[in-house]
Amino acid sequence: MPPSLRVPPQHPPTSPSAFPLAYVCHHNIFLVYNSLKNKTMKTFAIATNISVFTSMAFLGMLGTLGYLTFQGSTQGTPPTGTHPLQVGGVS
Repeated sequence: MPPSLRVPPQHPPTSPSAFPLAYVCHHNIFLVYNSLKNKTMKTFAIATNISVFTSMAFLGMLGTLGYLTFQGSTQGTPPTGTHPLQVGGVS
């Protein structure tokens, strides 16, 4: 691993990666596909896009309401720089 991607021991990652989530949820895609009346890739793409964007909207609303509620009572510093691990932690 290149030294630029190594995490210093005093700064461990603070959030899990997307891989555990994908590993836990990937089996549900068969349920979604089998529940479609018209089992084509076009309807599958539409169903998954609607699902992802609906989830994104709800999580964005949750994050915005959480920020507006607690913005004055939180401590910490926002991530600075563009290190790959920081981008993953924010997402």
